[in-house]
Amino acid sequence: MDSGTLIDAIWGDFPPAAANNALQTLVSRVRRILPAPAALTGEPTGYRLTGTRLDAEEFERLAATGRAALRAGDPSGAVEALGAALALCRGPALIDAAHADFARTAATRLTELRLAATEDRIEAELALGADAARPIGELTELTAGYPLRERPHELLMRALAGSGRGAEAVAVYARLRATLADELGADPSPELAELNRAILRGRSGEAARPGAARRPGEPDASRARSAGNLPVALTSFVGRDTDLARLDALLAEHRLVTLVGPGGAGKTRLATEAARAHAGRLPGGAWLVELAPVRLPDKVPQAVAESLRPHDAGLIETAGVRDVQEHLVELLSGREALLILDNCEHLVGACAELAERILGACPRVRVLATSREPLAITAEALCPVGPLATPPGPVGAGEALAFPAVRLLTDRAGAVRPGFTVGPDNVADVVEICRRLDGLPLAIELAAARLRNLPAAQVAARLGDRFRLLTGGSRTALPRHQTLLAVVEWSWDLLDEAERRLARGLSVFLDGATLDAVEEVCDGDLTTLGGLVDKSLVTLSDEDGRYRMLETIRDYAAARLAEAGEADTVRRSHASYFLVLAETAEPRLRTGEQLIWLERLKTERDNLVGALRWAIDSGEAEIALRLTSALGWNWVLRGQHAEAVDWLKQVVDLPGEVPAPVRDCAFLHLAMNLMATGDADSSREMYARLKDLDPNIHPLIPVGQVLSAVMEEDEQRVLAALPAALNHPDPWARGLGLAVRGWLRQQKGDPGAAERDLLQAQEIFVPLGDRWANTVVISSLAESRSMRGDHVGAIEAHRSAFALTQEMHTGEDDRAATLFQLIWERLRAGDLAGARDDLALAERLLRDSTATPLALLGLMRGDVARGGGDLALARAEYERCLEGLRGMSGMQPDAPLFALSGLVWVTAAQGDLPAAERYQREVASLCEGSSNRPLLARAAETLAGLLVARADFAGAVRALASAESLRGRPDLGSPDVAAVAEAARAALGTERYAAEYAAGLAEPIDIMPPDAAQPAGTPVPSAG
Repeated sequence: MDSGTLIDAIWGDFPPAAANNALQTLVSRVRRILPAPAALTGEPTGYRLTGTRLDAEEFERLAATGRAALRAGDPSGAVEALGAALALCRGPALIDAAHADFARTAATRLTELRLAATEDRIEAELALGADAARPIGELTELTAGYPLRERPHELLMRALAGSGRGAEAVAVYARLRATLADELGADPSPELAELNRAILRGRSGEAARPGAARRPGEPDASRARSAGNLPVALTSFVGRDTDLARLDALLAEHRLVTLVGPGGAGKTRLATEAARAHAGRLPGGAWLVELAPVRLPDKVPQAVAESLRPHDAGLIETAGVRDVQEHLVELLSGREALLILDNCEHLVGACAELAERILGACPRVRVLATSREPLAITAEALCPVGPLATPPGPVGAGEALAFPAVRLLTDRAGAVRPGFTVGPDNVADVVEICRRLDGLPLAIELAAARLRNLPAAQVAARLGDRFRLLTGGSRTALPRHQTLLAVVEWSWDLLDEAERRLARGLSVFLDGATLDAVEEVCDGDLTTLGGLVDKSLVTLSDEDGRYRMLETIRDYAAARLAEAGEADTVRRSHASYFLVLAETAEPRLRTGEQLIWLERLKTERDNLVGALRWAIDSGEAEIALRLTSALGWNWVLRGQHAEAVDWLKQVVDLPGEVPAPVRDCAFLHLAMNLMATGDADSSREMYARLKDLDPNIHPLIPVGQVLSAVMEEDEQRVLAALPAALNHPDPWARGLGLAVRGWLRQQKGDPGAAERDLLQAQEIFVPLGDRWANTVVISSLAESRSMRGDHVGAIEAHRSAFALTQEMHTGEDDRAATLFQLIWERLRAGDLAGARDDLALAERLLRDSTATPLALLGLMRGDVARGGGDLALARAEYERCLEGLRGMSGMQPDAPLFALSGLVWVTAAQGDLPAAERYQREVASLCEGSSNRPLLARAAETLAGLLVARADFAGAVRALASAESLRGRPDLGSPDVAAVAEAARAALGTERYAAEYAAGLAEPIDIMPPDAAQPAGTPVPSAG
């Protein structure tokens, strides 16, 4: 395909300024992800994709094969081919190109083909005689998404009829008929009307399987399924397809299965749906025994008997427990039936005894129990029922509806508030409701009832008082299912006092706890904790081994903690535990154990923040200050500078008796994080407090004292403070002292000495294993390699530094800063494609970043555009970057200087010399009074570029020589410097060039641009 067609297809009427370059960047990204042997090759006029078969083409081939097999009467072959076709579909068609005009028609076509293939697959499965209940959930979603499409409605009716749910099948037909009449003024097809009549006449078995006639003598499936007492479902069954399949498999393999989970998780509904699917295969039917109203254990057998033989209730009411059990055995012996013991948790012992008796005496009976704790008898298979999945983060409306919890809320809200949908305006609130309610179906249904008279935003905002808010349950539901409070209280009342005490204590943990933390903070024991797990008040995660409470249960337990007068004691214990953890981690963050402890602190982040919040609110100054001091370096490594500043500002001036070193360390961390946020003025104030401190308080103190002197530009104090760092007993402090001295020597124009210090620091940090410190040193050494023209070594070093930041999961801003250095080096090496790829990665990292990193991202965009020859785009990016950086609090001159330098080069290349001179004057003004010689050298190099554009070649050579004199070495890796030198040498000749260069070395020129008529050459008084 030619490049012009591709550009039009991708960007339409609004192509980027450098469309061919942008297209080349996209091609480069595609090449990196193409699997072998696929290749995207360039041709004189465009690009060609070879060596691969498109998954869309393969999908169409398989779908056609499957449909042909279905029509030929081969449902097995159809299922195989259609399943393979649909497995290739991994989300909406052409989602990555959904914004492009060229993709819309193709995406619509592929979506229609996928829908048809899904319908074909379901029809084939039904024709094979598969479990008719399995596709019901999928078909329900299809009919909701395509309310006017007949085929999914037909298949849903057949599946419901095949599952013994004829009334629901007829209701589907009625809804479709009403919708077609309202929307189109039409009736369902004659074929669908005939199917409806077949179901009404009781021919459900025929309706379930297209073309499958009942053989003579075969029992009518609909009659077999009539045995039992399962209630007709009044609402749709949403979001449990996977659980239903799992339960179906367990029931096929085990005779006793117990659904366990917290109250409101939907255990009863899941049990009845599974039983409904099994009932057709059990001549003795499926029988639901509702135990919630039963209060006495000896009444359990009678409740079961009443469910099985209602007309015998009077005969068995006065019989003894043992007599009733024997009567039940008589009723069930010889039957192939399913018994559902619903809500066993308050009668668990009696239920276990009865289940064991029935299973032992009736070999063809299966028992399905629902309970908040296991029956704990031999051969019991447990099927945990957890909350419905909720979106893990911010999502769009379409993505949100892929999660069962959101679908359930949408379905139930639509029933009480017709027209309710999830869209851009309310998706965040809907997701918040589902997430805050832990994905619990009952809680979500109660919230949906509230949406009848409250907007989603109000419901979400009021969930802090959820127990008063969620009280609108069905009037006919059990009392404990009518309000969220009643659901939780039912579970709470089943606990013994030791379990309640431990549950109250667990409420202080904000994101779960380890066993060690539970034992230490709550004085809990494993037996009691196990009881809470068994009773579904606490969950044990298989992924991280942590014990957690659902937020709803935790809120209830927290209220009980306050009522018991235990809150202050337990929260103090919680804060003390996590203070010890943070103080244990702090020194290890500067060692090879860094990743382990960073991960531990990340895992406990919510608990650490909760402990800190309690300490501040309670006026516990020492705990608060010790905790922030212990977390300070973690915040630095994580790049969480703004969060650190927020917490540290709250604690540094807390009143109370606190050891001075503790408060001093907090000031140190505040100073460092203020500097990282760009607030240099406030940082300087904090650093000033450190000048007289004992450097042995903390390894960072002596380095902070050096930086304090640097910020005050007090060279004598810098020299006086350095020995404390260089001779510190902690090797990490010595290494950092060497790195800081190397940086200072580089600023003074002594790169050789700087490199020696950095290499010595590296010798310390490598064995220590501190990735952050090694990143600092590697990046600085990479700059030295670049100046020598060793681009390969510099790029490799920067890549290593970036890899270390990735390992540490530092903040996006810090990772992007390391990536910026790599982009800059790639451009110096002429690797434009690599720079573009890294720029794309930086843009992804900084998608949600703050103003300063985004402005610096603009600087990188300008550099890449300039490297690609797009001077107009580069100029625009530099100007935007400069505008963003101007006026920022305490901004160091480096960042604006880089943008201004870029503007000098670009405007000079464009021939806009007045603008270039204006920008060079701004460069000189920013550098005025600076002792940062590399900064001054950079300004001299931009002056050289301007002077070449003015044909002042002698002045340009002197400017280059001045840069070398200032920096302490020439920049042998800069393509800009090389271009200036080449132009000047060609104009002046070798001898004159050498003479002017020697003059510039001996007497550096002023970096302020001279008047156009005046040659350059005025000495710089401060540069000697």
